[in-house]
Amino acid sequence: MQQTPYNYFAIFDVDYVPPPDFLRRCMRIFVAEPATAFVQARFDFLNPHENALTEMQMVTLDAHLGIEQATRSWAGHPLPFNGTCGIWQRAAIEAGGGWKGDTVTEDLDLTYRGWIKGWRGVFLTSVAVPGELPADSKTWLRQQQRWQDGFRHVSTRMFPAILKSRDIERSAKAAALLHLCMSLNQPVLLIGVVSGLLAALLAPALVPLLLKLFVLTLVWVLVCATTFLRAGHNFIRDGEMPPLRFTVVLLRFVCGQVAMLARSLGVNVRKAMDRPKPVVFDRTPKRGN
Repeated sequence: MQQTPYNYFAIFDVDYVPPPDFLRRCMRIFVAEPATAFVQARFDFLNPHENALTEMQMVTLDAHLGIEQATRSWAGHPLPFNGTCGIWQRAAIEAGGGWKGDTVTEDLDLTYRGWIKGWRGVFLTSVAVPGELPADSKTWLRQQQRWQDGFRHVSTRMFPAILKSRDIERSAKAAALLHLCMSLNQPVLLIGVVSGLLAALLAPALVPLLLKLFVLTLVWVLVCATTFLRAGHNFIRDGEMPPLRFTVVLLRFVCGQVAMLARSLGVNVRKAMDRPKPVVFDRTPKRGN
């Protein structure tokens, strides 16, 4: 930005391959609505069927992009930039205070800093840009941990600013806070599990009730996850994955969530025991195949 006088910046992670008409299709939004902060294209995948892990990522990201991001854009809720496959307007970046490297999710950070200043983003499901998915569990878990940590950083920073703002309607504040509260899912889950175990130890008579609540909660979560993931996949890919294969992917998703929770707990325990360290961006390596 310091080296050029121009007003728009297309941003891609190095492994993404934009189509030749990317600029032509995305810049239309800025022409029609000059006050747009950024245009976010839907990222697609170069290796979605490499293994079970990449298929699981394809399904989950399809749901995130095809349902969550699309709905936020259409409903006028805060739309977080996904860090790649988008175009930002210089005025919006400067209004939000510029790029900052003190969080590992600088895309989410800038989104909310600009949103508080009145800048809004637009999501295009119709423009797809393929990139490479992590194909091994170790790399994927590192990526997920970075996203979780960054989400918490931004939530802690932006909660007070959103609550204090007099320019944001209550419904918009509620949507923003609900989105940022997703960073609390793992701590809340940990508290719930620990509380249930303590209740079972201190009052054994509650064990049958606790087991029923656990089973009901588990069934509800699985139903919601299945509906969400299947609907997103069908919307983006018109149901190309058969039901049996989708069931396998769903089981891989559940195992991935458990592994991610276990890793997150271990990382957070180590952080609590160590001295505070500066924020370091833990890059997700890509093979480039």
